[in-house]
Amino acid sequence: MHTETVSAGTDRPTSKWAMTGVIALVAIVVGYFVLGMPGMDHDTTSSAVHDMSVINPTGSTFSELSADQFSMALADETAFVINVHVPYEGEIEDTNALIAFDEIGESSDLPSDLDQPILLYCQTGRMSGIAATTLLRMGYTNVGHLVGGMRAWLQSGRTTFDDA
Repeated sequence: MHTETVSAGTDRPTSKWAMTGVIALVAIVVGYFVLGMPGMDHDTTSSAVHDMSVINPTGSTFSELSADQFSMALADETAFVINVHVPYEGEIEDTNALIAFDEIGESSDLPSDLDQPILLYCQTGRMSGIAATTLLRMGYTNVGHLVGGMRAWLQSGRTTFDDA
């Protein structure tokens, strides 16, 4: 049985369920901000290298590369460079493949050599970080991604192109 009461000095009905809902909503919002807004790119302008914190079952980690480090890594002719951003918004020169970040695990375009260097990038670094984690879980051992994505690449004075 649901009973509503009227708070003293107001004409608004209140109930135990309404207060529970308000408390739950406040807890969710506070938790969202305390956790740093999960899923958001928090540092798209920094050129600093971040901790290499994702580890695959073989103990490998993926590298989080600044624009300068990514540029140096591109000089490795064995590196397989993948733009994982969707929708397509341009690319960095010498990109070998365009594979959506959320489809990379099913792609037949990936190198068969699990030790081959793979360099990933997207627009802001969020999607490439997700793709890097997926590749590690698949057993790839030499994965790096561009922190800050193409935005950081452009801010470093480099160029992209759009062949769409």
